[in-house]
Amino acid sequence: MKTSRIRFRHPLQFFALILLIGLNACVTDPLTESIDIEMLSDEEARVSVTVEIEPVDPETRPAAAASTTALANALADETDQWSRRFAAVNPYREQRTWTRTEGVLTKVQHSAVLDPREIGLFFGDTSISVFVTGGEDWREISIYPGTSNGASVEQQRALERRMTVWLQSVSRYYGAVARIYEYIEAHPHRTRDVVSAMFAIDAILTETERILLDEFEIELDELIGLFSVSEDESLSLQRVSQLVYDPLPASLRISVDGDVLLHEGVEEQDDGSFVVPRVGLWEAFAALEGRWITPDPLTVFLRMAEEDEARDEDESEEDPLAAFLEQPRWVHSVPQSEEIRDALMEELRPEPVYRVRWRPEEEE
Repeated sequence: MKTSRIRFRHPLQFFALILLIGLNACVTDPLTESIDIEMLSDEEARVSVTVEIEPVDPETRPAAAASTTALANALADETDQWSRRFAAVNPYREQRTWTRTEGVLTKVQHSAVLDPREIGLFFGDTSISVFVTGGEDWREISIYPGTSNGASVEQQRALERRMTVWLQSVSRYYGAVARIYEYIEAHPHRTRDVVSAMFAIDAILTETERILLDEFEIELDELIGLFSVSEDESLSLQRVSQLVYDPLPASLRISVDGDVLLHEGVEEQDDGSFVVPRVGLWEAFAALEGRWITPDPLTVFLRMAEEDEARDEDESEEDPLAAFLEQPRWVHSVPQSEEIRDALMEELRPEPVYRVRWRPEEEE
């Protein structure tokens, strides 16, 4: 039996880091934008926006460099979309800070304390509607999403073109995973070595196993191309998909000033705040785990990385290999690109409403 050692170019820790960053702003997308809404009292709310721009080499990525330069100039001149949104409200207090790195604008933080009823005006140029309501002992913020208007016609066409190619890589990725699972089902004594190799752990493999794992790595690289930006593009496929399908103009976090009574469509965080989930190709793909193949290595790697990120330093670390080996494996089918597209379209729909209701803290 001919054997060989294999070690992936992407060790698990590095690969997981790519995905963790990619959830909020694709790993090579140069722009990160976030919104924070803090309900301070019945009379005041704070809306904060943070825009971060990663410097881009104009020689290797000219399109992205031109895009970020234009945005930085707009931010400096206060002619960007966020400045226009802040200009649409009447804040009690307002603050803006700029960060420059070696003379280049890399971060802008802009916040305003305003009447909670004006939050809807802030989003007036988007398709979402925001309402702040309440009763005798409760308050509520509700966000109703419409159809995203953040993408140009050119970006919508680019998404369709690039998505067609990416869907083919997703189908091939499922096929590569299926062949590995079918192999280890037929050769159960080889399970640990083969799965170890999937986790970028040194393992002694047969020639057949090496071919299977090489194929898996190739298709994995193609799949996470979702987060890459080529020389002639300014945004990754993931970011463009958010512009086309996500009604929110950026990631959004909500904090309230009391005991939460209910929440709908939002994800509660450890600090008690609530995050509105993004709508994009990656989020839709992750939601498909278990439909055709389980476990999906890609989403398992990400979930483990997220858990590791959230784990306290004094908590014991779970062995990712052992956890993966314990999961039952099965292959229902290997979908073709059109079937994957149809399933993704079902997931690329925002929730009908994002809502947080709370009981305000009593004034002393």
